[in-house]
Amino acid sequence: MIKLIYFKTDFKRLLREPVMALLFLVPLLIPVLLRMVVEYLIPFAQTYVAFDITPYHSYFLSFTLIIVPSLLGIVMGFMLLDDKDGHIAELMSVTPLGINLYLAIRLGFVSAFTFVYVIYSYYIFGMMLIPFWTLLFLAVLLSVHGAALGLLLFLVADDKVKGLTYAKGLNLVILFAFADLLKLNWVRGLAMAFPPYWITRIIMHPWQITALAAGAAAHLIWIVVLILFFKRSLGRR
Repeated sequence: MIKLIYFKTDFKRLLREPVMALLFLVPLLIPVLLRMVVEYLIPFAQTYVAFDITPYHSYFLSFTLIIVPSLLGIVMGFMLLDDKDGHIAELMSVTPLGINLYLAIRLGFVSAFTFVYVIYSYYIFGMMLIPFWTLLFLAVLLSVHGAALGLLLFLVADDKVKGLTYAKGLNLVILFAFADLLKLNWVRGLAMAFPPYWITRIIMHPWQITALAAGAAAHLIWIVVLILFFKRSLGRR
């Protein structure tokens, strides 16, 4: 019941702020635009230049899905930064509800919407088929990714103005999703430490147990480490 009340409050708050509302709604438009590009614009271009984009559908799908937590994570980061200004997290840490419930509410908010948005984006994009269970697995991983990005934004930024600047840099990790295109071992090795790489890998190899396990491990390590740093940051205030 408490979580539901906070969900409603957070939803109303983000819709009142234009930047947050825009970041929250843009992921609904991106799969539509990308499908139009792949289905109409690229075939039109192919009448002038002969090239086959079919092998790259997995990268288009990967970008379509990864952009969801990349934007919703910023929304959560902004909420956390608002709470930082109001010392909400510190106050919650000394109440019977505790910091764990506070984190569950904040992380649960972005994770729930990310999960739904990812499923929506997959079916709207509709240019590549993957097993349904793989889609659910990716939705869970991307929900964790969104929560991790929000925590990271909280840790590196002092306010929402700086947060918007830092968010642009943090979202450059999306590029790791395309690391295999460069066919450079050192780039691939670096990309493996970041969640976006494994999203593409799982899309391309949905039955590969090592990709599924490594992807889950990468997301888990990031979220656990960031939660620990988040709690430690509250202890220093």
